[in-house]
Amino acid sequence: MKKSYLVLLSIASFFLLNSLCKMLTDDFSTDFLTPPVSQDSVWANTPIPENLKELIDQEYVYLGKGQQAYAFLSKDGKHVFKLFKPARIAFQPSFFGKTYKIGLSKVPFIKSLCVDYSSAHYKEVQKKEFQSYFNAITLLPEETKVEYVHLASTQYLKKKLKIYDKIGVLHTIDLDNTSFLIQKRVNLLYPTLLQLVKKNEMEKAKILLKNFIAANLHLIDKNIDNPTIEEANIGCLDFHIVQIDVGRLLTAQDLGFSNPKIPLSQIYTSTAPMKKWLQTHNALELYQYFIQTEEELVKLHELQSSEI
Repeated sequence: MKKSYLVLLSIASFFLLNSLCKMLTDDFSTDFLTPPVSQDSVWANTPIPENLKELIDQEYVYLGKGQQAYAFLSKDGKHVFKLFKPARIAFQPSFFGKTYKIGLSKVPFIKSLCVDYSSAHYKEVQKKEFQSYFNAITLLPEETKVEYVHLASTQYLKKKLKIYDKIGVLHTIDLDNTSFLIQKRVNLLYPTLLQLVKKNEMEKAKILLKNFIAANLHLIDKNIDNPTIEEANIGCLDFHIVQIDVGRLLTAQDLGFSNPKIPLSQIYTSTAPMKKWLQTHNALELYQYFIQTEEELVKLHELQSSEI
């Protein structure tokens, strides 16, 4: 009996230690990053900025992570360097005709055992994500403030970038053989709005809200299907709305829709979280302004579309 308890205690301790290590490092490892595609890929020819040397000649420190990337902040605080994560590992059992997705990220050594970049699953995920990053720099550079995207292996960078992870450990990244993007650092939209509300700077808040609606209508014009609506994924630079998360910027054509035009009604899906946020924070004046402005801009949009 004592041996059984010792075995269970050892297993539990191992899992706890593994979870603690992943929590401290955010599970970051240079061994498990999405690799670049070959030089003959359709994603190889992305624009090269004039200030590329400035962007890669400084060190970056850990900033945070999302579902698709790890983010690092430049030493001058003006740029964010993102390294792409592989597709999340999940077990998908089916019961009574319904499929359930169970995440396996907490299982020790699961990446070593299950990450297979040559599998159809990873290739499909990579295809969508890389196309989205490609769209960010080629179709929506101003809307995303993406400065440089490197998706295919190259030979011209000849640079090993220094980055520091969450616990301060130094890593050296061979940029020619790494997929990554660099984006201007911007403020988060919702905290910015909250500060304006607290300071009673309603006119500035209204400008941001109007630009937020216009930005989502613009994405519809660009045929982008259901861009991210998460609070943390939307930013602003002065009064300009920025899509921080660029992993969901796919067009109707990219997704193979039979109808090549994204419907204008998508605007209500995109703005629903903002309306809820305004109500939650008792910003009644701004909420009423938002509803009225949205209807005005949608009607104007419909009128302009009918005239084309």
